[in-house]
Amino acid sequence: MTCYYYEQVSGKGKFKRITGSHIGGGTILGLAKLLTGCSSFEEFLELSQRGNNESVDLTIKDLFGEGYRKYGFQTSFIVGSFGKVNSSKLSEYKVEDISASLLNCFIYNTGQMVYLVTKILGVKRIFFRGAFVCGHEKIMGKISQFLEQRLKGEVQLTFLCREGSLGTLGSFWSYENMGIDGLVGHEDMREVLLGAPYTGQFQSLAHGQNKRFEGEVKNLWREDVVLKVEVELLQLQRENAELKAKLVDNAMLKAEVERLRRENAELNARIM
Repeated sequence: MTCYYYEQVSGKGKFKRITGSHIGGGTILGLAKLLTGCSSFEEFLELSQRGNNESVDLTIKDLFGEGYRKYGFQTSFIVGSFGKVNSSKLSEYKVEDISASLLNCFIYNTGQMVYLVTKILGVKRIFFRGAFVCGHEKIMGKISQFLEQRLKGEVQLTFLCREGSLGTLGSFWSYENMGIDGLVGHEDMREVLLGAPYTGQFQSLAHGQNKRFEGEVKNLWREDVVLKVEVELLQLQRENAELKAKLVDNAMLKAEVERLRRENAELNARIM
């Protein structure tokens, strides 16, 4: 998790860097560790889920009241992150509230950057990648909500939740050079791997065919569950066998102890 950068892709092999920001996932984690004492990004997210950012953030309703709707934003919309903080002592604020405010601060920053880039370039589809955003439903949901309010649904958002394999997928995209140009169903394959929106709907499929993919996904999940159960069963069987072996060993030890006791008793009797 480091900086953010924004690239425009206009076609195969046609892309350029637009801009970037030094404020990224590494920044939020560093500040989170300093302000909350958390040790990981996951712990920070857990804290934020239990917090109330409005305890420290300045919102529209704080300035204009509950009924203010001039610009179409909800009254909980943040106009100043940490804007209510009036003490220099961290101990006077809950770490959960600080976490919630910090998370929203970066979400708003990300959303605003994306909004400006989108407006400047006029793009209609945006892809997100990176460990700070993708795979975390709360973050993806908040970014989606922020951009929905600003862009009014004019742009499709896609979160690449398997972004850790983008290098491999990039190689797969060069399939013409790999001698697999005739791969059956390769277009669907590429879309499933690279272009499937967060909603799970694939544009290249005819209406209704998504259900077939959904069914296959469910079957894979069921198979995965069965496999996990089988693995757990094997582990339990192995542990059971080990425990039985220990019981046998214990029984043998007890028998040996009894034998030695009898032998000692006999020896004592002879001595007497």
